[in-house]
Amino acid sequence: MYSSSWDKLVGMLPTKQQIINLLPIDAGAIKHSLQWITSSSDDMLYLNPNFKAPEKGRSVLSEKGIVLYLIHGTADYPDGFNDFIINILLKLPSYVYAICNVTFDNRFEGVSIQEQGMQIYQKIITNGHSDVGFLGHSRGGLDAQQVDAQVAGKNEGDIKVHFVINVCTPYRGSYLALPPLTSASTSVGQMAIGCDYLKKVAKEVMESQASYHFILARRDKIVEPSYCYLTEYVEKNPKSLIVIEDVGHLSIMHNSYLADRCVTILENHAATLERKAKTVHLSNESLLGEELPEPEMNYRGFQIP
Repeated sequence: MYSSSWDKLVGMLPTKQQIINLLPIDAGAIKHSLQWITSSSDDMLYLNPNFKAPEKGRSVLSEKGIVLYLIHGTADYPDGFNDFIINILLKLPSYVYAICNVTFDNRFEGVSIQEQGMQIYQKIITNGHSDVGFLGHSRGGLDAQQVDAQVAGKNEGDIKVHFVINVCTPYRGSYLALPPLTSASTSVGQMAIGCDYLKKVAKEVMESQASYHFILARRDKIVEPSYCYLTEYVEKNPKSLIVIEDVGHLSIMHNSYLADRCVTILENHAATLERKAKTVHLSNESLLGEELPEPEMNYRGFQIP
């Protein structure tokens, strides 16, 4: 009798997804945290239904266009991007081939941002993507910047980083990056206010060929909004700074306005690609027609959230 009554009671409870769907947008932090429960551990690839392959010899892009890589932050999970993907997928410009939502190996082992960046770099190589852009949330933006720096340092031309969109990324550090957390995690220590690593990052961003964008949450209590961008870069590129009102560090990921602003950034980048196509001398047009290897990604786990 007890077991039967208990089973009946449990059956009446709403599922995790039903709870998420009922949550209002201003409860984004709770919604974000609930998505950690069943987040996938696999990389996910979402193809852009509006994609059009660049014309051979008339674009600086490969025939696969640009792949937008999403990188989550510290202690977060890929499913934190689910709402963002839903809000942006059908609005992507035609030059974007797909969205790739990545996760990391060796999670919660305190690895450095450089190691995380190298993991993403290797994923890009394995997937056969040559033109990429990034959107990183929190520490994910620093991971993206590290990939950009690694690509620039290798100077091999196999990968081109076109842009890095940073959402609540602590480019000037976070007040939460303090002992004992800094002792347990190398990457947390690299986000300490005033640390040498962030000074090096600032220099690399100023020298980068990629375009950088900084999106702030006005009510961010994890990273002070004024610490989420590089003053020198914004002074030279005023349109690179975007502030979204009435959202916090986690709830910003569930705000449709974030997707809208990112669409604008991507649309503006289309004009940049057109200018480059007119000015860059394509010395070997046959390279544009070269067939790229098919991604070795696990499509069995593919699903629209």
